[in-house]
Amino acid sequence: MTDLTALPQDDLEGSVSRCICDTLIKPIDLATDPLFETQILRLRQDHHVLILATEHMISDAWSLNLILRDLVTTYLQALNGRAYALPEVQIQFPDYAVWQAKAHKQWLRQHSAAWNARMKGCGVLRFPSAETPERNHRHGWSSVRVEIDKWLKASLLNRCRARRTTLPLYAFAVYAALVLRWCNSSEAVVQYQTAGRMSPKLENTVGFFASVLYLRIDLRASDTFTDLLARVVQEYCRANLPADFCHMGTQVPRPELARNTIFNWIPQAQNLDIASLSQDKAPPMTLSPVPFVNPVLENLELDTEPWVAFADSSEGVVGHVHFQQHRFPRSVMERFGRNYELLLRTLLEEPERRVSEINVS
Repeated sequence: MTDLTALPQDDLEGSVSRCICDTLIKPIDLATDPLFETQILRLRQDHHVLILATEHMISDAWSLNLILRDLVTTYLQALNGRAYALPEVQIQFPDYAVWQAKAHKQWLRQHSAAWNARMKGCGVLRFPSAETPERNHRHGWSSVRVEIDKWLKASLLNRCRARRTTLPLYAFAVYAALVLRWCNSSEAVVQYQTAGRMSPKLENTVGFFASVLYLRIDLRASDTFTDLLARVVQEYCRANLPADFCHMGTQVPRPELARNTIFNWIPQAQNLDIASLSQDKAPPMTLSPVPFVNPVLENLELDTEPWVAFADSSEGVVGHVHFQQHRFPRSVMERFGRNYELLLRTLLEEPERRVSEINVS
């Protein structure tokens, strides 16, 4: 624990940010050092910040929700004098990781030929970069917000039920339509990232399970959005068949396709009902996230196209378009995000509209 109670109120925010950054950029030896670290910053008697930093190889977004759920549950159980009671963990992640490593070669023997055939002739997708970048642009990653509000989410869910598909696949189809039009391309390989927890036995396991499917999407001149959605669903089912466990970029025969844009959908997390966990006592705490700029991403330079990540919730879906600042002006990426929001509404109202006629300027 780090005690910051002696600091003036005006200095607290900067001190918290520095502590977070120092934790995230601390060098570690993967062979010997712990792969996660926790710290508590004491700001006032009743106000603390918990820092939890984990190596991505042992956790994903789903895992962070599990950790928060279990931490809050056991904390409240302790405050109420009850014995700890958490959901059963049927499979530990080290066991899963060992099995996955052993299955890697077998997976390649069984499926690499099919992947080669499926991806033959498909090139790397490139977003158009600005000819004259904005002033004061710098290296590193930035992001712009994209939102699917509660009303729009409900309307999209009704459409998905009618089309017998899911909201993530529907949102992905709209994203594919935008990317193809934005890049003036008739086909692209888009990475579709899923939670990767294919068995109910993994639902309470903390670890890295996220799985990427490489979907080859082609757009014909006569395609309506309904046509494109049907093809996206078909391609998803085809790509998912050989997904025996998790095939990331290094396992696909065309590693350069890992540069292409990514669509990441984080499923809705289980809501934490602090009041019910506290039983007859008043809630002893409230939770809120601490905003910060990840220094790892600030210095991360990858030859990767802009990509989008969405987090589902009961109040709607919040996403962010991530992009390299030295290649893409913020104003351009903000326009890209607005186009996506507009396209969601337009194609909801006009699903039979030809995708090639959509203006994304």
